[in-house]
Amino acid sequence: MLAAGIRAWLSVPVHQRHGPIGALDFACTDPQPWQPQDLAAANAFARLIVATLQLATARQQEALPPALRFAVEHDARIEQARGVIMERERLDEVAAVELLRLQAQIEGQPVRAVAERLLSRPRR
Repeated sequence: MLAAGIRAWLSVPVHQRHGPIGALDFACTDPQPWQPQDLAAANAFARLIVATLQLATARQQEALPPALRFAVEHDARIEQARGVIMERERLDEVAAVELLRLQAQIEGQPVRAVAERLLSRPRR
């Protein structure tokens, strides 16, 4: 980094409900310490990233077929499987549901059957 002229680096964690999902990095060629307003701006950008991801997630959720959306919202076993996937794979709700849906499509099985099989496996 020194060869690129970078003399200061600031990393701000980006958090969603289930924990950190990454970091937002800033580089500066000025070797002086970061000022409080720099940290405040970096945190504001991190919050903007989270808000953008939440909006995209909400739009994806709306795009699910109504029958699948109803099943995911009302079937306890699918909800449990979604939670397991979110925990294991560190995914958000929409991505976990999409993974369940794709696996069911690949196997030619109902989403609930895939969820049941996932839940019957021992947790790692």
